[in-house]
Amino acid sequence: MKNKDTILLEEAYAKVNEGKYTDNYGISKFKPKGRPLSPYDDSARLASKREEQTAGEEEESVEDWKARTGGNAPQASSSVRVSAPQTEIDASKFQGKNISYRMNQYDGFEIVIDGKTVGNPDLSSSQAKYIVSLLGDAEKNKNDHTLQSWYKTAIKDI
Repeated sequence: MKNKDTILLEEAYAKVNEGKYTDNYGISKFKPKGRPLSPYDDSARLASKREEQTAGEEEESVEDWKARTGGNAPQASSSVRVSAPQTEIDASKFQGKNISYRMNQYDGFEIVIDGKTVGNPDLSSSQAKYIVSLLGDAEKNKNDHTLQSWYKTAIKDI
């Protein structure tokens, strides 16, 4: 059962708006286009913007596309990955050296060669462990992508 104040308020709203576009509390039944439904919802605004951008554009027919492009579909390339140029790793710099890894003060890991920090100081533990294992036989592993990437940051320190 509604109290007297609520009933009077609903009657006042009904008289003012005549119930055309509002509910019993005077709140609009329809959300304006392009305004978010809530402060955290931009979907209505983005949909409106998308409609404005595509207005007037029509779909291209297959015949139009063939006439414009000559009917040739683009061909996929045979190689998926383009490799960066290889850096020549001097494996003799790592022979007979004490190579290990340790955690630095920023919670990253770094490679240590004969007590000196070398290369990128922000490695994960698995990356550091892997690089140390590759440096054990640098001559054999010099084409490894991870070792190549690390060596590019370490070349100035070695």
